[in-house]
Amino acid sequence: LIADTSIGSSNRFIDCQIAYRFVIPAGAYVDMDSIPSLRDHRIANAYFDVEAPAHRSTDTPLYVCSKRALRKNFVFSEHFELPFRLRYHQPTGNEAIVKLSPPRLLVRCPNNTTFLSEKNCTKYIRKAPCDCLSDAKCDWVIISANELTPIEMSIPTGNPAIRSFVIFVTFAFIVVG
Repeated sequence: LIADTSIGSSNRFIDCQIAYRFVIPAGAYVDMDSIPSLRDHRIANAYFDVEAPAHRSTDTPLYVCSKRALRKNFVFSEHFELPFRLRYHQPTGNEAIVKLSPPRLLVRCPNNTTFLSEKNCTKYIRKAPCDCLSDAKCDWVIISANELTPIEMSIPTGNPAIRSFVIFVTFAFIVVG
């Protein structure tokens, strides 16, 4: 997943923080142990059972917090990449579709109460991890993006109608060797 962010305001962002809320679908996962260290970001604790197949998994929210603070900025831009993997899907004879939605951008300005009390912003306030280091939750404003196009990946699955044949051939190769 690639996040390219650029936001601007006619008023300065004063001591604000940026975070991203990804929803990793059941058909995919993020291997938290193999994520390269992100120099400018922290990843909140999230649990992914990397051994579980897609049909035994659920969508999992994942928060990524930027370490860069907005200090008296009008514009903020950043880029980062978050690797993910696809899960095993049961044989159905059809393709499985995994849909990855773009992350939601969250902005928090703890010392700027005007920002949070603005009438147009209050309906977009949600609780999320304060800094991705602890379980503490803070109020964040969800910023709507101009372009929200989910990415769909098609995953071929096996044909369950030939299961007996595959088992027989596999067993024959093992025995005959």
